[in-house]
Amino acid sequence: MRGGVQGSVREVTHEGVACVLKTPRGGMWAGPGRWMIRRERRVYRELEGLPGVPRCFGLTEEGLLLEASPGRALSEFRRGDISVGFLDCLDSLIAGIHARGVAHSDLKKRANILVREKGREGEREKGNPGEEQSPVIVDFGAAFLKGELLYETFRRVDLAAAAKLRAHHQPETLRTEQKYILDHPTWAERLSRFLVRAVRDPFRAIWKLENL
Repeated sequence: MRGGVQGSVREVTHEGVACVLKTPRGGMWAGPGRWMIRRERRVYRELEGLPGVPRCFGLTEEGLLLEASPGRALSEFRRGDISVGFLDCLDSLIAGIHARGVAHSDLKKRANILVREKGREGEREKGNPGEEQSPVIVDFGAAFLKGELLYETFRRVDLAAAAKLRAHHQPETLRTEQKYILDHPTWAERLSRFLVRAVRDPFRAIWKLENL
């Protein structure tokens, strides 16, 4: 079982299908946790049937039931291990998500992007038959819906995350519009960078020292 800000995630089986169950936190966070789970269910309804997004089986008494997505987290791959084809498919997937009126907002966290590899543990990609690698985007708990106050801001944040990934793995294939996005960060991107440097990185360094 994995825990997080929104609650816990554990592997289950639903009608013979491997799934994950997202359970909201308890205690003083029970109310907000249930609200976030219901909101995430609404996001998955908007994305229903979109290749590269896990199927959602709905809400149970315990939480949100989602199809388990085979693949490895993008964070496990080194520079250059990701193909141009994968990055092109990722750009198309993000465009498809935005076309449904959803901004993920947390694609900078590379564990939220999975890499399916043909021939690995019997995996097969349904929508991109000529590609050896294809993307799956997971965890829409922090997503924004079109019409909400910060939707356009975080739609741009999604595009910036994809541009950074391309700059890291295949920099020679950066498109003109992606270079522009990287050269002109929004206030949200600048704030995120500040928090990473000022809060996350020092916290991780202290945690590592305490656990040596």
